[in-house]
Amino acid sequence: MPALKAVHADGENQLLESCMHCFLHRDCLPALVDRSHSHKMNEWIEHLKPIQSNAYIFRQEDLFHSIYFLKSGAVKTYTIAYDGQEKITGFYLPGEVFGIDGFSTGCYVSSAKALETTAICSFKFNRLQKLSNECADLQSCLFKVMSHEIQMQQQWLILLSKYSAEERVVFFLKNLSDRMRKRRLSKTCFHLPMSRIDIANFLGLSVETVSRTFTRLQQRGAIVIKGRLVDIKDFSEFDSYWGIGDSCQILNR
Repeated sequence: MPALKAVHADGENQLLESCMHCFLHRDCLPALVDRSHSHKMNEWIEHLKPIQSNAYIFRQEDLFHSIYFLKSGAVKTYTIAYDGQEKITGFYLPGEVFGIDGFSTGCYVSSAKALETTAICSFKFNRLQKLSNECADLQSCLFKVMSHEIQMQQQWLILLSKYSAEERVVFFLKNLSDRMRKRRLSKTCFHLPMSRIDIANFLGLSVETVSRTFTRLQQRGAIVIKGRLVDIKDFSEFDSYWGIGDSCQILNR
């Protein structure tokens, strides 16, 4: 695959200014470490050119070299099974880190593709690893990123193995809502960057089942959905399934 191109600022101050103007800079890795190490990290962040919809960030079995921070847009990750079928393993939204799954094997275990025009920053993992030996805050942050990824994969496995189609769809929407809220975006009204085909693939359902579930939820007044725009009208409908709480925790109760 062609290498993604980085936009390097003309001078350190411009690069730092670019990061400070990003509305997600408080959630990015440099903001989570002390000032001296943050300054060093800012020197080698790569701000990649906008990636168009359906373009790859990396492919399954590419050599692992970087992890990525999503600034805007959306990304899906997926693997190709032995029978050639695509299986979606995750969707990533602004403020989230992806690509760390290649650390253990030295190769990315999934492919990552933009779902819409997407802006990302990349961090060379060998530099992060070296700096983490000097900076306990960064080491702790990387462990948290890895732990969160493992936790979410476990949550989705539980969901797919134990719960009904409607429960899966409700949980999926609740999880998106929680993630929007954490990034100071609207938790009630948001755009679905993924198609219903992708949602069905991810949840292990048919497209028809996903569409019927959306229709039932809409008829009960829980949501209004127009195309890919979702407006959650009644969270009590969601709470009747899962109770009140963060979707990252409720399946472990």
